[in-house]
Amino acid sequence: MKKWKVALGLTLVGLALVAAGCKGKEKAKPKEVSVAARAEAAQNFSEAEFATQIRDHARAEGLLAHAVELDPDVPNYWLQLGASRKKQGNVEGARKAYEHTRELLHQLYEQDKKSVAPLFAEMEICVLLGKPNDAKRLFDQALKEHPDDPEVKNFVNNKTLDAMLVAPSLKEMAL
Repeated sequence: MKKWKVALGLTLVGLALVAAGCKGKEKAKPKEVSVAARAEAAQNFSEAEFATQIRDHARAEGLLAHAVELDPDVPNYWLQLGASRKKQGNVEGARKAYEHTRELLHQLYEQDKKSVAPLFAEMEICVLLGKPNDAKRLFDQALKEHPDDPEVKNFVNNKTLDAMLVAPSLKEMAL
């Protein structure tokens, strides 16, 4: 597996955990997500991952749609919902899910500008949305706001953005 895929996967998992605990000022949750709802959403996500592995994308989509209903502020749930919709040919549904993912990632970065992980993940979403210029703008923002961050230096040294722009796995999910 490519290093950037592992890094982005871990980033999104980390963001899911961060989002689960965040109570942002920009967009407060309409209601508090209960521990039981959060656990059910995580279970649905896990089952959706299995459904995706066996290429049952319709089942995965249903599970992911329920997960985002239960716990709507987890970027990775929305990302995977978009990917599932894309695999079924529902481009508009995929676009909406990817755009919502991007909004959530932007909110996470605004809540904690010390972490570059949301910027990296948002770059990936920009690639999926077919917006490479937005991804490059976010890359420039990361360089400007975090010039000494080791993750940013690794991102630059490994030419991760360039790799993302041509990655077959991202092209498969992209709109």
